[in-house]
Amino acid sequence: MASPAFQLFLPCDDTDTASSALLAGQGEDLAALLASSGAHFWASVQQNASLHAFLKSYLRYARCVEAQARASAGQRPLPVRHRPC
Repeated sequence: MASPAFQLFLPCDDTDTASSALLAGQGEDLAALLASSGAHFWASVQQNASLHAFLKSYLRYARCVEAQARASAGQRPLPVRHRPC
């Protein structure tokens, strides 16, 4: 079973329908990876550079997107436990 090619997560990715569909597809690929055998999972984690890039960009930007959405909805921001946006 080959690992899928992941795409970078960018802050604008939740603003349009095409990007939302792309994120949904990435989520399905991640779910399939998590459901795979341990050997396949760890081989993918070690060797799939696109997975590394996706996770790095998601962890960098997803929190910023969530904070902006909460602020625009008049909600209190969640506590930040990492580098600010």
